[in-house]
Amino acid sequence: MYLGGRETKPGSHKPVYVGQTNDLKERFEDHEKEACARRNGATHIHAHLNGNKQSRLNEEKDIIRKWKPVCNDQLV
Repeated sequence: MYLGGRETKPGSHKPVYVGQTNDLKERFEDHEKEACARRNGATHIHAHLNGNKQSRLNEEKDIIRKWKPVCNDQLV
């Protein structure tokens, strides 16, 4: 699970995009939401490594529902 975030104050971040993948390198080679994330001030990528796909999907859904990241189209 990963998110692109922007710093709201020193040490605090707000997600602008949340996603999940089994392979971060493969996922970031040409990410379709990179331009949106940059336009919305993303400066950091946060990752939570988890080998269980269903767990990643659940975590992704929970974070999207809570934060409603501007670059996510689904689950908002």
